[in-house]
Amino acid sequence: MANTQRHTNSRNPLASDGWVLAEAAFALIAAGFLPAPGADNAFYVLIPYAGSVVSCVLAAMAHFGLTFKRQAPDDYDRKTSVARRSLAGAIFSLVAAIGELAHIVFVGTTSGFGYAGPATSTTGSILPFAFAYVLLCLAGGLRLMALNKRQA
Repeated sequence: MANTQRHTNSRNPLASDGWVLAEAAFALIAAGFLPAPGADNAFYVLIPYAGSVVSCVLAAMAHFGLTFKRQAPDDYDRKTSVARRSLAGAIFSLVAAIGELAHIVFVGTTSGFGYAGPATSTTGSILPFAFAYVLLCLAGGLRLMALNKRQA
């Protein structure tokens, strides 16, 4: 019992933040591999999605830069570098999810500007991918938001 208590007290919060960033990056990158209809040509889905991935990568670079510094990171460094970038990534991923939902509602399941490729020939086969894209974007955004709240 004392061994596990000692382990939880000596836990490095920067290491657990690294796992949160890895989870968010995995969710956002996995969303990019799905053939969602709005993610094909719609700028209102692609630009926020790209912003969320770039913000997540920049937050990870800042996090690991602070982790491997020789001196202890200041609280100001952590708040300005990791927290703001993770907040930007969370906002971008939320906007990408809203853009995909708006694309489904207003345009339908055709891709981008009306082009219906081979993957979108039937409506029923593409809707699960669209909703999985939305859920993965939201999952990545929520993990980045949790990191932002932990850093603040």
